[in-house]
Amino acid sequence: MKLKLFVLAAFVMGTFLTTSAQSDNGGKAAKVKKEDKKKVKEAHRELNPYEIGKLPGVVYVFGFSQEFGDTIAYITDITKIDSIMLQKKTGFLPFRYDLSQQLKSHLEGEKGLKKQTPCVFFSKNKVKLNKKLSKMRKRYLGMEHTTVVNIGQEEFKFVHPLDVK
Repeated sequence: MKLKLFVLAAFVMGTFLTTSAQSDNGGKAAKVKKEDKKKVKEAHRELNPYEIGKLPGVVYVFGFSQEFGDTIAYITDITKIDSIMLQKKTGFLPFRYDLSQQLKSHLEGEKGLKKQTPCVFFSKNKVKLNKKLSKMRKRYLGMEHTTVVNIGQEEFKFVHPLDVK
């Protein structure tokens, strides 16, 4: 019995939706082999390179900085950075150190602050990052002895690390 296997795959959010198989014996459905599913997933990866880090995409970033002996916390607005790839295996943002140093040098240079400890938060999804930003502000505004200073886009904006002069 010869089987002709036709696999049609539609992917939504990386999940396998439909497979169909037909055979010569009256059109009865045959089972789809695991190897065929793997081939379909590999073909999907080739069609959607943004998911696996082949092509650069958009990443949203905001920064937080505080001196541990001080009661003032600095939080930047969300900045959109184009043409950046997340690391393939870990999903981490490359140049994290460079981005945090941009914030540190701004605070130490422009504002004259010393011993700042910067931290950079990032996501491909702006809504998720906005929730994280809201949680951070709420957390630090809830503390009695801490003042939160917002650093707006007109004052400081993250720049792609390869574009820094």
